Amino acid sequence: MPSRAISYARVSTAEQAESGLSVASQQAQTDAAIRARGWHFVRAVADEGVSGTTPPQQRSGLRHALEMLAAAQADALVVSRLDRLGRDTADLLEILTCSVREGWALVALDAPLDPASAFGECCITIMAAIAQLERRLIGERTKAALAVSKSQGTRLGRPCRQPQAARALCVQAREAGHSLPRIARMLTEHGYRTATGKTTWHPSTVASILRSEKLDREADQARRDSAAA
Repeated sequence: MPSRAISYARVSTAEQAESGLSVASQQAQTDAAIRARGWHFVRAVADEGVSGTTPPQQRSGLRHALEMLAAAQADALVVSRLDRLGRDTADLLEILTCSVREGWALVALDAPLDPASAFGECCITIMAAIAQLERRLIGERTKAALAVSKSQGTRLGRPCRQPQAARALCVQAREAGHSLPRIARMLTEHGYRTATGKTTWHPSTVASILRSEKLDREADQARRDSAAA
């Protein structure tokens, strides 16, 4: 039976992280749940401005909590909602498996089930799958909206800040069949300066320019097609 608990909270955007309101709300819920169960509160950990798709080991707060649990410094991990732990089914199942293997309790207040039981594991797996489905649907809607904007001539991505003369040389040299390293050397040898004033060019910068020029051409073509329709 758990007696020592760690609470975990997560917010996904910089705005939420700056306000701290969402973290405070989550912590208030988990702290109340821990007290109601008569458990000893060990520590509150949080990851602010971190996406739910970020793997657990890449989140400093969650990684620290899992290390404490593995070291038997606490008996339970309490979260206000299952999706605070993550939105990727594989990541959630990995945490669930760790809890069963290492003998600590995973308590999600929106899923009051015993993960160690067959029924609890099944239900939490289903909830994790739904969370992943929601994330993918959001991604698909975003992709569809971007496709519509692109077809209407909206230029996607950030505009290129490199000098126009350097951009023109990149396009001409690439059309002539030169490689990215060769084009970078050409820019350096001809004394072109980057947007930040540097005189040394790199293939990655050339590739970025070419991608930006391609987006410009696609946007121009889409606007002409839209006007002609």
